[in-house]
Amino acid sequence: MACGTGYGSKKLSGKNYQIVAADYDKQQIEKNIVALAHCQDIAFKQEDITNISFPDNTFDVALSMETIEHVEPHKTLRELKRVIKDGGYLIISTPQNSCPSKCVNPQHIYEYSLKELTDLVSQYFAIERITGLKAGKIHFNDDPIGANTIIFARNQ
Repeated sequence: MACGTGYGSKKLSGKNYQIVAADYDKQQIEKNIVALAHCQDIAFKQEDITNISFPDNTFDVALSMETIEHVEPHKTLRELKRVIKDGGYLIISTPQNSCPSKCVNPQHIYEYSLKELTDLVSQYFAIERITGLKAGKIHFNDDPIGANTIIFARNQ
């Protein structure tokens, strides 16, 4: 959800997955359909993450990278929980802000501290792993603090 230019979808293409890449921006989806036409395992769809058109229990895994800071979080997590199969996974990332009352990016509705994000996600999913990215791809396995947070959570 929120595939943007399809970068992540393209990275997953060719690895024996059926990928649905969704974004709210219809023009971007139309561009992706043309630019990534050679990736036949990707279906591009225009979707609202707070009101997903797919039926309950559709997906084994949902990725929502750098999105929750732009949308209403409870509607988003309820919808993701609804469309992910029981036992399926949510992989979600967002900037980590130790002073969440002050957004670093003016396009963000809210930026979460690590505690706020884990408290929020754990209302809907069982968190199995938290990774804190220090800069770019740098991370330490047992350290969730970083500039960005990635949460791997299971739908129960």
